[in-house]
Amino acid sequence: MWRRCTQKFLQNKRIPLPTCRLLQFISIGNPIRLMEGDGRLVYPWWDLVCQTSTTAAAAAADGNEEEAYNVSLRDIALSFKEWFSDRRLQPRAWRNEQLRRDVNRICEVLSQDHQGVKTYEALTQLDINLTEECVVRVLKLQNDVLHGLNFFDWAGRQIGYQHTRVSYYTLLKMLSRAKLTGVLLDWLESFQKQKNILGLRFYDTLIMGYALAGKADMALQVFARMRFQGVDLDGFAYNMLLNRLVEEDFFDVVDTIYKQILRAGFEDSNTYGIMIKNLCKQGKLDEAKQLFNELKRNAGSVNETALEIVISALCKEKKMKEACTLIEEFRKERKIPMSKVYDAWISALVEDKKVDDALEFFQNRTSEGYVPGPRCYNALASGLLRKNKLEELFDLLIEMREKHVFPDQSTMNATVRFFCKGGLVEVAFDLFNEKSEMGFYPHYMTYNELINALCIAEKADDAYRVLEDGLTRGFFPGKLTYFTLANALWKAQRLDKMCQLIDASIDRHRAPGVAICRKFISALCKAGRVDDAYLLPSKIRRNDMSVDERVYRTLIYELCHAKRGKMASKLLLEMRKYGYSPSCNIFKTVINVLCETGHADQVLPLLDMHVMSLSPDTNLYNAFIQGLCYAGRPEIATKVYEKMIRNKRAPNSISHLSLLTGYLRCKRVVDALKFFEAILASHPPSTRLYNVFVRGLCIAGNAELALMFFEEMTGKGFVPSLLCYEEVIYILCTGDKFNMALKIFGDMKMKGRHASVFIYTVLLQHCFKVQDLNQALVLFEDMCKQRPPGGISVFSLFVDGLSNAWRLEFSLGLLEELIKQSFGGSIVAYNILFRGLCKEGKMQLACDLFRRMSKEGRVPNEWSYDILAHGFCKVGNTIEAQNIMEEMIERGFNPSRRTCSLFKALINRGMNVVR
Repeated sequence: MWRRCTQKFLQNKRIPLPTCRLLQFISIGNPIRLMEGDGRLVYPWWDLVCQTSTTAAAAAADGNEEEAYNVSLRDIALSFKEWFSDRRLQPRAWRNEQLRRDVNRICEVLSQDHQGVKTYEALTQLDINLTEECVVRVLKLQNDVLHGLNFFDWAGRQIGYQHTRVSYYTLLKMLSRAKLTGVLLDWLESFQKQKNILGLRFYDTLIMGYALAGKADMALQVFARMRFQGVDLDGFAYNMLLNRLVEEDFFDVVDTIYKQILRAGFEDSNTYGIMIKNLCKQGKLDEAKQLFNELKRNAGSVNETALEIVISALCKEKKMKEACTLIEEFRKERKIPMSKVYDAWISALVEDKKVDDALEFFQNRTSEGYVPGPRCYNALASGLLRKNKLEELFDLLIEMREKHVFPDQSTMNATVRFFCKGGLVEVAFDLFNEKSEMGFYPHYMTYNELINALCIAEKADDAYRVLEDGLTRGFFPGKLTYFTLANALWKAQRLDKMCQLIDASIDRHRAPGVAICRKFISALCKAGRVDDAYLLPSKIRRNDMSVDERVYRTLIYELCHAKRGKMASKLLLEMRKYGYSPSCNIFKTVINVLCETGHADQVLPLLDMHVMSLSPDTNLYNAFIQGLCYAGRPEIATKVYEKMIRNKRAPNSISHLSLLTGYLRCKRVVDALKFFEAILASHPPSTRLYNVFVRGLCIAGNAELALMFFEEMTGKGFVPSLLCYEEVIYILCTGDKFNMALKIFGDMKMKGRHASVFIYTVLLQHCFKVQDLNQALVLFEDMCKQRPPGGISVFSLFVDGLSNAWRLEFSLGLLEELIKQSFGGSIVAYNILFRGLCKEGKMQLACDLFRRMSKEGRVPNEWSYDILAHGFCKVGNTIEAQNIMEEMIERGFNPSRRTCSLFKALINRGMNVVR
């Protein structure tokens, strides 16, 4: 039941996971045992499975698939939580039952999250005789570092117990594993003030602590001080110091410490392994192999670690064949364990992107008895994740559980990433929320993939919670993850969180992307938070980062939309200050807002500030003139024009045409005439100047002057533009000067200019207005010969005009022929004709045309049927309308809502209709 239920709901969610193996994972535990009584075979997890399956099945029976799906996800998450939580409880022999009970009692008290003194009081009340082993085991079982530190401090204060070097080392290892370097260094600093607590072993512990903290220079200082006092390290501490020096590339000091180890007689196989690693890190691979061969000849000196280091070095140098040969040689000799060597080889194959080869080697060696460690499993998991081989990865996790391979940090990170990629982001987020209980520390890729998966699942708030946790641990998302999260917060309208995300990015000297900034600005302005949006550029520049020009543009437009002209004008100055050149459109928008909000008097001071801050050019003055003319303030534009001349900037054609257009837009025809004459007096006339002036006069409604200057223009040999012809013909037709319009139309044709659809539309409208159908037919035939783009709209106008004049029936044959010749038998043109006939009520003619069109192979579309059905409804013939609609539905079309409403109204009235 459980398997079928889970499988069903996982399939409904389209999750690419084998549900049967999920059940297999959940049921993994101790070996199968027999229940008392009926002797059924059960798993230790059976109670949980039965309970969950019953709940899921009940939810499915009630039709609540979502609830059943959530039940199954909770169960999957719980199974992984328990596996992760058990990783520190690896099978290990207890010396006695009393030790086990004492450790469990201490851990139970620490898990209750008491505060300070209360924790000490609760531990004291346990009345436990502390030993070194008890303290070490408690520290190793702590997932929370704070709990471990509290316990360590309490234990050191107990009578009859004193911390040993082993307990100190365990604490240092815990802090190092949690990557709390700052805490570790502070603790070491306070530790130095307690020199008497460990006698001669004080320096050993101190040096090991600095080695674990990655501070080789401080460890060397302590080592020099202790040697000056005549104190020496033991072999273990020497090896830790030597290894840290190699890790941090203190190669010049390594040889000195190595000689000191040899002189003291503390060298062992681990020391030789570290020296081989030292040579490999310096690129002295030949010397490393020579040392390795010497150890090989010296029986017993080569251990598994040394061989592993040599194999890793060979693989790093891409000498894979040589490494493989060496592995085979030692495998056949069977003198040393090979588990770590195999782990290193598999990891190298994965790094070399040979995941399939690594998996094959892994399977071959495990069949021979090889017991892989967490490093091997983690390397394979990383490679399989990279290749998106989720099925194989899940098999690997099941195998780890079956073989009692306890997960480490890499395993837990790989598991969470697996659920993110597999579509089970709910499980991944559930595991993330319990990370403190499990001692789980997410990696960089885990944070990125979990945030991405939550954003895809439209859980922006949860994704931001993950980010907040990551920020406390020094994580910041990559570019793609950052964009995904910001976009998700923008869609969810979480502006405060989006603001915090951008602030976090700026604080880390990472400029937010242009797209995110633009979306953020728009969202803030729509929410009425214009002041917050205005401060964004200053926030970005605060950390010496540049602001993209597109961000300025978006902010200025949004400020103008919010009627904040003063802010927008300041940003204009800022743009020019930082080397950007605002477009005329931006100037036009800002100046228009200033004028609309009653701040037109600030335009000239704004121009002065631009002139003073940067060397002005003609384009700057033109932008102000255009903006003022667009805002309907040509008098201020004139002052800008005059200031331009005073500042010895010669006006160009854009300056003249912009100011001329501004006068005419405000219908200041007299000023426009004076300015036009002044231009002609100082500059030669041009086609563009006349076109702009004539069009402006037409827009201003002065048909007589427009016609006069139009004739003057043509008399001087200038050819008007198509837009100029359109404006002149339009104003003549609206002023009842149709004959003059036809004359200009004829002149236009004689000069070889093709008329636009707009001109034909204006002329046809006037023809139908005065009922001159013959002239309309002549114009329409002329248009059909030219076939201009958009001619179908003129055809629709022509059909409507004939229909309104009840002349469509007499022109039907001509129109049908025009459809075939000029419009290629377009079904759209036929539909226009159907609509005209239906409008006149000529349903028989419409049906005859419909049949002729179908016989000629032209397939009617949805609108053809709907027009006919609607036409029959309008004349009250519901029987024919029903027949048309039935045929329409058979062909896969649906009647429009308007036709259905009309048909239903007729049926409800119970009209007696004769076919």
